[in-house]
Amino acid sequence: MVLSIKSVEINKFRSLRKCNLEVGKIGIFVGKNDAGKSNILRALNLFFNDEVDKGKKLNLSEDFNFNSKRPKKADKIEITVRMELPDSYREINGDEVVWTKVWQKDKPVRSSYHGIRRNMSARGKYTEEIIEIPAKSNVHSLLSKIEYRYIPAIKSGDFFNYLRGEIYKTISRVSQVSIRKSSSSFEKDISSHLSGLMEAIQDSLGDKTKMSFPKDLINIFERLDFLSGDKEISLDKRGDGVKSRYIPLILSFLAEQEKKLLKKGSPGYSFIWGYEEPENNLEIGSCEKLSKEFLKLAGNCVDQILLTTHSPIFYNMRKTDTDGADVSVYHIIKESVNSDSEVVSGEDKIDEDLGTTALYADKIWRIQCELNEECRQRQQLEKELCNARKPILYVEDKYDEIYKIIWLKLHDFPCNKQNFKVMFDEHSPFKIIRAEGASCLAGMLRAKNIDMFSSHKIVGLFDFDEEGRTQFKACKNSNEWKNSLGGTKAGGIYLKRQGHPCFCVMLLPIPPRLEHMADLDYPSFVEIENLLPENFLRKNSFVREKTITGGVRYLEIISDKKFRIWEKVSEMNKDDLSDYKPLFEQLETLWGL
Repeated sequence: MVLSIKSVEINKFRSLRKCNLEVGKIGIFVGKNDAGKSNILRALNLFFNDEVDKGKKLNLSEDFNFNSKRPKKADKIEITVRMELPDSYREINGDEVVWTKVWQKDKPVRSSYHGIRRNMSARGKYTEEIIEIPAKSNVHSLLSKIEYRYIPAIKSGDFFNYLRGEIYKTISRVSQVSIRKSSSSFEKDISSHLSGLMEAIQDSLGDKTKMSFPKDLINIFERLDFLSGDKEISLDKRGDGVKSRYIPLILSFLAEQEKKLLKKGSPGYSFIWGYEEPENNLEIGSCEKLSKEFLKLAGNCVDQILLTTHSPIFYNMRKTDTDGADVSVYHIIKESVNSDSEVVSGEDKIDEDLGTTALYADKIWRIQCELNEECRQRQQLEKELCNARKPILYVEDKYDEIYKIIWLKLHDFPCNKQNFKVMFDEHSPFKIIRAEGASCLAGMLRAKNIDMFSSHKIVGLFDFDEEGRTQFKACKNSNEWKNSLGGTKAGGIYLKRQGHPCFCVMLLPIPPRLEHMADLDYPSFVEIENLLPENFLRKNSFVREKTITGGVRYLEIISDKKFRIWEKVSEMNKDDLSDYKPLFEQLETLWGL
């Protein structure tokens, strides 16, 4: 996101004698036909693109506000756009930039801009200080890279040809070399088929001739087509509603491609759409989908979307949005053909003003709410289905929090003891189930019938302590697990059960510093918490030191303090948890993630 319009002031353009409004990332203008709402988008098209409609320049005698005409006074249209600057620009240039353009008969367009710094007075009131933007400031480049796309209410064949041409212009800039090579190859291929004609011309007229493609292929791309389905139906032959759904997809594609042209450190492009009546030719369901697309795009792929509409689905976007998008709504009113347009903030009397549409407004609102609820339920079911299909890690512990927090930290997900459960469920590709005891876990893993796990990938994890080692060896000696030992002590020793594509039992991987405390054939003392740094465990009094035969020391985790350990782990850095990496790497390998 780079620049977007914070406010716009339009003076004496068509039905807008004086119009001053603040707009959000989505700005919605609602009103009857001929109320003048389109004049706001056309005024911005004039401001950024120097044309009122596509291919139509300003005609001051027609486009000047007729109620403002005064004898012996020159007609003058003035538009001012105010934009908030990115943080990195503010120290030198101010908080905002104010850009004004003036059109007068027989005079060149006057364009000027300056910065504005907001200062708070001793009484707590904001004052504005005018800042002259330095000649070498990047603000000049930033303003030159604003791309305002005007989409008319009637999406004609000519407009789609224009979009196709824009695709060519954009990709030719992004991929100049490859397109030049492709057109040159095509040119040679056609020339080989026309060699007889070229020779005949030379023999008859004495002219040495060769065929050449035009350097600008825009006219060819204007005939570019989109073919759909097995029968490859042309977009030109599809309904107007289907065509309309292509427009935001094409425009967002163009925006993404243009971003590829940016050199590192150079000011970015700003993309603003002026979209007339997006509901035209669309049924309610498609309008609902398009409104959600706008909410996703605004402030992300596209910096701002300004639109006119009669449809409650679009002018209710501020009510239905739950993602906190910045949506503003203006009601445009015009009492008669000869009166000026009045701009009113908010939706209060829109339904009443729109007449016939208001008859259906409540029904449309109910349908919209039902669609939103169905969508929410579908997303919830999809989420539950996805969760049900996740591989399962069975652990012997009573507390599974330590596994979840450490996995999140190793994968750079910021978490704390309040949000880690939600974060893990959302981001982890597997789920964890507690067995609450090594013997309970072993009983489940060694069950004769495992049909209930036929559609799941399973790993049962034992601590490499005395009970875990004993239960692991019991699995190893049973018929279902024979001859399937794999892995290493450092990476995690595991067994694969026969008759199942992914049903494993695994011992906790042992880092070199603890190697003397774990062995398949001798007493072992490593629990999941022992992989935490020793100084951390000692400092927080989570362990007691013990000595076994031969004078070997080890740290025993105090079981009554385990519930406090995971809380402290939530405050640790990723670098202190590196001994857990082999565990999650081995799990991913076994599950094929």
